[in-house]
This record gives sequence, C-alpha cells and structure tokens, in this order.
Amino acid sequence: MSKSERFSLADASSPALALAMRLIIHEQPFERIVAAGQYRYEQNGRATGALEHWRLTTVAEPYHFLRVDLDGRSASGNSYLYHLTLGENGRAERLQYRFWGNGLTISGNVLLEAERVTATRQLNGRVHEEVITLPADYVFAFPSVTGLGWLARQMGERAWGTAVFLDPTVDQPESAFQLLLADLTLARSAALTLRWPGQARTLWLDEQGWPLRMEREGDGLTAVSVWHIRYENRTVNQGSEHGF
Repeated sequence: MSKSERFSLADASSPALALAMRLIIHEQPFERIVAAGQYRYEQNGRATGALEHWRLTTVAEPYHFLRVDLDGRSASGNSYLYHLTLGENGRAERLQYRFWGNGLTISGNVLLEAERVTATRQLNGRVHEEVITLPADYVFAFPSVTGLGWLARQMGERAWGTAVFLDPTVDQPESAFQLLLADLTLARSAALTLRWPGQARTLWLDEQGWPLRMEREGDGLTAVSVWHIRYENRTVNQGSEHGF
C-alpha cells in the first residue's frame, strides 16, 4: 500500500491533522469520510495564522454531512464551526453553527426548506428568530471558503440567482449571523467570480468543484488549499504556495 493510500496519527503529513478538527457534532463510527482538506488564509501574500479545515462524510446515500472548522484564534481571535446536513441531490437541508470571539458567543440553526428559510440564533443568551420566503431555486452560503465553494456548486451553470448569506459582521452584535438576501451573479473564465452587492469573491476550483484558491476583492485577503484528499480513490493533492 502506498503512502497516498494510508494515513495514521503517526504520519507527520497535514492530512493527519484533520483529526484535530473541532466539531459541533462528532462523527459516528458508521460515518464514512468522502473528502477532507485545509485552507490557509493570507493577507497580501503573508499567512495570517487563520486555518480552515473541512470534512465531508456520508452515512448512506443520499445523505452527507459537511463539517467546517474555521480557526482564527491566531489571527482575529474568532472561531467558526459549521455542520451542514445535505440530502437528496446534494441539497442543503440544515446548518448548525457556533461562533465565539469579539466578546460574543453565538450558536444557531438554519432550516433550509424548498421555498423558506427559518433561522434561530442565540446571541449571548438571547434568542432571535427569522423566517424568509424565497424562490425555489435559491442558493445558500455560510462564511468560509468551503461555504463559498458550496455556493458555487449550487449555482451550477446559472449566471445569476437569489442567494441567502449569514451576515459575517461580528463587530455589530445585533446583526451578526442574521440572514442576508442578495442578488448573486457568477462569471466564468479560468476561475469563477461571485458578485453580490458590495462584495466579490474569485474561486479556482478543482475537477470535483472544491476550491483551490479564494481571493476577496479589494483588500488582499486570499485563502489557498494546503492539501485535500478524496478518500474514495485515496488521491492526495498537496497545494503549492499559490494553491494550484
């Protein structure tokens, strides 16, 4: 068996470090890992200290779970955990999340139905609830590179759509993680550029649709893939300094 076909805690390679992910719901013995990876955040080419781990698992088709740990403790001091439940045709059904940092502790649940989104969040002990009605083909994203990649995946071949975001503006506590509704456009070239009012992100994707690199327009923030694995065929992609 080659090194690319086996991993253990004894390995010093980055894939083994995914076992240290912080999780909202721990994996069960019957879950099977499908893919996993890590991103490194940079500001104008210099590492910020923030890292993002993600892992996709399945129990039985068509259900999958996408877990994300965005660890900014060495950068902004903020931490974000996400647990996304995916159902038939890969459609997101429910997101659970936790955030702590900037003097805040926030936990929430987003129920994603065919034409309605219901969000409940607990902010420093107070509960807030929102319900919005949407067109059936809406798309959804949560603040992370993995979340943006999932947004692009939902868009498919479309050039525009209605998107629901979680507000990442944690310096305004009352609006942090509330639902934001926006018109989204997607332009394709060698990369994908997603635009919504006041924001733009460019993504380079691999052949499976996972981001290899993200650039945020206007401030020099990028994220590059350090490594990712597809466990079904045990292939390992080690990111270069440019994430390609």
